Amino acid sequence: MRCAAFLRAGIAVWALAWGSAAVGQTTDSAASEPPPRGSAPLRNDILLDLHGVLLIEPKIVNGMYAKQGDDPWQVALVRADKKGVDLRPFCGGSLLTSRWVVTAAHCVDRGTLKTDFDVIGGNVDVQKGSRVKTAEIFVHPNYGAIDHLNDIALVRLQDPILGTTAREIEILPIALESTALKWKAPTRVTGWGALAEAGVPVAELRTVELMVYANEDCNDAVAYDGAIADDMVCAGYDKSTRDSCQGDSGGPLTVLAQGKRYLAGVVSWGEGCARANRYGVYTRAAHYAGWAGACMSGKASCRQVDPDLQKAQADFIQAAVVRRAKASLKEKK
Repeated sequence: MRCAAFLRAGIAVWALAWGSAAVGQTTDSAASEPPPRGSAPLRNDILLDLHGVLLIEPKIVNGMYAKQGDDPWQVALVRADKKGVDLRPFCGGSLLTSRWVVTAAHCVDRGTLKTDFDVIGGNVDVQKGSRVKTAEIFVHPNYGAIDHLNDIALVRLQDPILGTTAREIEILPIALESTALKWKAPTRVTGWGALAEAGVPVAELRTVELMVYANEDCNDAVAYDGAIADDMVCAGYDKSTRDSCQGDSGGPLTVLAQGKRYLAGVVSWGEGCARANRYGVYTRAAHYAGWAGACMSGKASCRQVDPDLQKAQADFIQAAVVRRAKASLKEKK
């Protein structure tokens, strides 16, 4: 998933679809099926199997096939019950160690269980990668689904993803962020998401080169009108023809700094795919290196709400409420 407007619209359509089933407006088989649970991308993948449609958006649009070994930290989150030719990722992620994956919170929230999905790594083709079970899920305790704040999570694996084609990536140090993520700085995004808006995820990894845009650009009235918080970074093009899209959520936004490639962002959200002035929005990884370290070290703070982040979150949400109220008044006039 990688889209604000489509996330909200998709959930509404999903609710309507299941509501219709309850009153007999679908087939008997659909009416007998329980509502899919778990994160929005996971439910979206289930709905695709049940009804042949994607109701919730965020893929690599106008990208290229990724070369084996260029992005060895990339992993795929796949439903535990999917195998064979039907295997497709519902989200991506990155290896921080052989047993720890960083992804987006919205990929594993809403009651997603460790038994709901497996993780595949070590190959650009999900059919050929190393598949391991999930041991534990850590959603950031300050995650806010509505405004996409702190959209980051960790997944601990039961077994390591090993091999010459699998390697971890280091989170961009905060000291390098101002230069590595400066305006128009080059970045790379990889994923198995859809090749176009409303498309279906693909089996072979794709890559696309994007440019960083300042939060001020992204918060412009013609773009996201103030919806971009300090923990987010935008990348894409103002006359966008390339982007990440549905199925890419949780995957890596990487940068080259001082001769080394680092994880700078996690695919989070956006409006549509490759739309003009609708940049892709990514969670700034450097802001969460401490939290990730706490989780991997087994510290209690991993599960505890950060009061400073909580206050910043409340201030941001209040500002968003005011902004939306003003926009509504303007539309009425």
